[in-house]
Amino acid sequence: MKTRKRSRPKHAYKVNVWAGISYKGKTPICIFTGIMNTARYQQILESNLLPFVRHRGRFLGGFRLYQDDDSKHTSRSTKTSSKEKPCRI
Repeated sequence: MKTRKRSRPKHAYKVNVWAGISYKGKTPICIFTGIMNTARYQQILESNLLPFVRHRGRFLGGFRLYQDDDSKHTSRSTKTSSKEKPCRI
């Protein structure tokens, strides 16, 4: 009797996770699939980070967002949109 090999997907299923923490608490965890681009990154900040900052009120010494130098984080579009927001990037 032959044993049947289980087929495997060519590429593993991948998910991305975005979240933030501070001394005032944590943001909602954002889990998504697909490709991250500048527009999606800005949408994640808009729908997850900004409500957190607004809800928590003033941060002692201001609020600062730390991130790596990925092109989505440093794009002209992201920098321009962040100037209108309550955080420094």
